[in-house]
Amino acid sequence: MKNSILLTYRDRPQQLRLCLQALNQSMLEDCELIITTQCDAKYPIFNYLPLFIDVNINYKWIWIRKSGLFCKSLLLNKAFENSAGEYITILDVDCLTPRNFFYEMEYPELNSKICHNVKLLDSEISAKIHRGGIAEFNAQVQRNGRYPLAPMKSDNKIMGNSQFTINKIDFIKTGLYDEKFEGYGPEDAHMNVKIDKLGIKGIENTKNHLWHLHHQYNPDWRNNEEEFKNRKHYCEERDKIYKS
Repeated sequence: MKNSILLTYRDRPQQLRLCLQALNQSMLEDCELIITTQCDAKYPIFNYLPLFIDVNINYKWIWIRKSGLFCKSLLLNKAFENSAGEYITILDVDCLTPRNFFYEMEYPELNSKICHNVKLLDSEISAKIHRGGIAEFNAQVQRNGRYPLAPMKSDNKIMGNSQFTINKIDFIKTGLYDEKFEGYGPEDAHMNVKIDKLGIKGIENTKNHLWHLHHQYNPDWRNNEEEFKNRKHYCEERDKIYKS
């Protein structure tokens, strides 16, 4: 298996459907998709089977029984534990891959990672894609072309964001995601700090970028108390990493 694509999901069936359709036309045969979702009780998988109509990809769906806030770190770690790929690609369910995304992507060498730029779509274009489905998404890609967006940088180093591709050997060196982050964020910024500290170089994906659908935050993704705790934990851990 060449590449394992890790995707976390919770309560956004329309976006998951679009994401699956986009992956259906961009994934290679030697790739696998691993979806992890968190729920209070185990839902019957057949409730989600309509989302996979006309989708012919190699996938696993892993259920994590856990109440409370959406815990992205936990879900990504469980997805990784069940992965078989030589490489790992982290994607969010609200990001769509254009048709040639994985065909044109160059896999990173050891001690490097590919940082995927993200084009943030406004509410109007996102609504058009939700109404028109994958055909409208392809039309938007054709109409708007590629956007040469700069990834997140620090001290002239490409740090990237939450979407990246990395060799599994390098990913294991990071110790995986910190599950002390409850809710959503900033586990991705913390991961990038750990990758940077290891001397793993960020390389910008100049071939294609992801398309991020506009949406409102789910109320169970974060709250002010947990967000403050997460940011405090991130600052403390970041300082420890760079001082060590």
